[in-house]
Amino acid sequence: MDTTETPRREEAGQSRVKLGTAYFLMVLAMACWAGNWLLGRVIHNEVPPITLNFWRWVVALFILLPLTWRQLREGRSVIRREWKFLAVLGILGVSLFHSLVYIALNYTTAINAAMYASTTPVIIVAISWGWFREPLAFRQIAGIILSLLGVLGILFRGDPALILGLQFNPGDLWAISSILVWAVFTVLLKHRPMDLEALPTLTVMTIIGLVALTPFYLWEAAGGRAMIVGWTSLATIGYMGVFASVIAFTAWNAALPVAGAIRAGLFVHLLPAFTTVFAIVLLSEPFLWYHASGISLVALGIYLATRNPRVEGQALKAE
Repeated sequence: MDTTETPRREEAGQSRVKLGTAYFLMVLAMACWAGNWLLGRVIHNEVPPITLNFWRWVVALFILLPLTWRQLREGRSVIRREWKFLAVLGILGVSLFHSLVYIALNYTTAINAAMYASTTPVIIVAISWGWFREPLAFRQIAGIILSLLGVLGILFRGDPALILGLQFNPGDLWAISSILVWAVFTVLLKHRPMDLEALPTLTVMTIIGLVALTPFYLWEAAGGRAMIVGWTSLATIGYMGVFASVIAFTAWNAALPVAGAIRAGLFVHLLPAFTTVFAIVLLSEPFLWYHASGISLVALGIYLATRNPRVEGQALKAE
């Protein structure tokens, strides 16, 4: 075998391993966030939206600090250098996004919220291409369209006539705002400082996000909206603090610089798909034909858009 091909084969293999790990982490993040959206709707009468977001990140910070304090100390120079960029990420990803989601889930239906979330990849593509001139391949466009059709098939139960029956309310504006915030956050996150690892980056974002969130939490509490403390609310906040905050955000922050904003945005289509699966498993809802066809289209679209023919071709040539 020609030894000059060996570095190319190793590089192709490493690329596939890195991308494969990134894709797994993004799937994990979406599974955790699907549970977050489901519980956010269930718990909305017991916990006010900003209060819910505040306490989930307090729980997350108590978990993160013991794990990352040494890395934070060692990375002081990076944090001082990049504090403005990290502040933007913390305000967008910690303070704003889920506060807007929880406010939306107080007013709008889960179907409407999921429909808006399914537009995220399109918004990310527009921002990535228009702002950073990130190249977009035809197969990525085709993959986005296929997976979007799959999501819409699930949301409208395979019946296009249901689109005409959708009802909109002010909560939908909150949902749309949350999606715009998440799209900008996702695009910017690709450019996070790589000399600070994902977990300490999340810790800094959490601290900054909580500082920004505190005045709004106090304002909400002063307005008379208090959390009903019970097993349901405490368990929900615990889940959101551990799974939807620490695990999901660490996975997403680590995966996005490897996969890129456009590919990562496509994985958002898994959010309504996972929510559907969880409702079937946990709430005993029936599994119908449009669930199977919709999830299949989502999977096919993600495969098409994330496939890397150049890397695969290099690997085959090296063999």
